[in-house]
Amino acid sequence: MKEDDSLKQINPPKQSQRTHLHEIDFMRIFFTFGVLFNHTVNKFTLAMSQSETYYTVRTLRVMFHYTRMGFIFISGVVLTLTYFNRNDWPAFFKKRFNGSLWPYLTWNGLLMLLMIALGNTDYNFSNFGNKYLTLVMHGSSFYMYYMLLVMQLYLLFPLVVWIFKK
Repeated sequence: MKEDDSLKQINPPKQSQRTHLHEIDFMRIFFTFGVLFNHTVNKFTLAMSQSETYYTVRTLRVMFHYTRMGFIFISGVVLTLTYFNRNDWPAFFKKRFNGSLWPYLTWNGLLMLLMIALGNTDYNFSNFGNKYLTLVMHGSSFYMYYMLLVMQLYLLFPLVVWIFKK
């Protein structure tokens, strides 16, 4: 027996305590594509005239609305599986909000500037501050409402964990 083999028998490699759930990965991909499908159809139907085809496409799109709720559910499941037994909430908030709050604020500002540069009449420099604040508070443009919803989930997550532990 080689020396390396004997060391492996004495100190076997540690296996991960958490198992990887491939079903969760599949559901995340499935719900992501469903959400993207809805947004894509919305953009296409904006360019269509209101005809029988328009209403048919809009009706078919409604069947995929459950993917939004599924995406939020899966986000909660992943958070719960990852952080249920951790109680370092300051580190949780720091990691989660640094990864979502700053991109959320930045993208809203950049996309508003792009709309101004493209000449969109809904956006202008005279009311940039008020419009930006409204968009950030409501997530009402550029499909940013999901980011706002997830950040609200982050705020409530420690309470949710506490309730489940009780």
